[in-house]
Amino acid sequence: MIATDDRVLVVLGEQPSDCEIEFELRSVSRAAVNSGLLNTTLVVEQGEKSLRLSPTHGDAEGIAEYITVMSEAYSDVEDAIASAEEMTEELESKVRESGTIGYLRLQIQSELSDARQSVTREKVHTDRLLERVEAADKELNRRYTDAWINRINDTMGRAETALEQNEYTAFCEAYVEAVDALASLRDVLADLNAPPREVADEVTEKANEVDQLAETYVESIRNAHEHATESDDPEETANAWLETFRRVTAARKADWGTEVDSIDFPFSKIEPIAEATVNALERHAETLQTAGERALDTDTAEARSYFEQAVARIRRAQEITETHPVGDSSTFDRRLEELQEKVEVTEWEWGMD
Repeated sequence: MIATDDRVLVVLGEQPSDCEIEFELRSVSRAAVNSGLLNTTLVVEQGEKSLRLSPTHGDAEGIAEYITVMSEAYSDVEDAIASAEEMTEELESKVRESGTIGYLRLQIQSELSDARQSVTREKVHTDRLLERVEAADKELNRRYTDAWINRINDTMGRAETALEQNEYTAFCEAYVEAVDALASLRDVLADLNAPPREVADEVTEKANEVDQLAETYVESIRNAHEHATESDDPEETANAWLETFRRVTAARKADWGTEVDSIDFPFSKIEPIAEATVNALERHAETLQTAGERALDTDTAEARSYFEQAVARIRRAQEITETHPVGDSSTFDRRLEELQEKVEVTEWEWGMD
């Protein structure tokens, strides 16, 4: 019988190159020496299977102790790795679902530390187990970093879709989440003794993609703002100010903090934008009301359309004043009543109920 650093082998003297029986050390359940009056029996058990030898030479006690120590080390290491893998699955789920990680990462590292201690005991003689622990550590670290990279990809995908659909609040929330995930991933890499180079390269790539999203959004704000300040058309001016207001408001609600802020005004100063937007909406409403009054004598349907558009503009201006300190929303009540009366006049002209 030969005990190696991972197996127990039995070979025959006539056929030393052929293995008759083989037990893996990790599967050995017991190794002991039974001493009798006439002989000594070495017993090695693997579940329901057992091997019994009566050696005529060699250190049976030493062999039994070696097998016991090594099988326990294998068992301890595999149990610790299995526990770490199970917790890593939970960790991946929490990263994916934006859950609270808490001490889960530390518990995984603790399991792997216990595995290393099992390997480095004085009576354990093998490098295989240490290689197994280090390979598991590397694999679990990669799974953890991959989970964060996947989360960044998911949030960026949501941000891009939202931006295409002009859903500014959804875009800003997804962007901020991507920035936070990127920061968390960088913290993870900082905690690793030797982070994989390919992961560091991926982080750099994702950071560039996230910055590009910010630059695209900030550029759209600047363009809308420039159009709002340069346009002479009341409708275009109102639309441009409203677009600027919506985009900046969405960024503020998402607690956006970015260094990619090349616009002339910071996101924190929303009041001037809100005030300019309200004024532009009021001016456009006045233009619409004037156009409606001119159309009353020739086309009441067209007049009603102008008045209804004016109502929509005043209501939007009123909504802004209700959420920002840029005026008294009650001042718009009289304007709305006046416009609603004009709408009713056009409906009466058409004989509508």
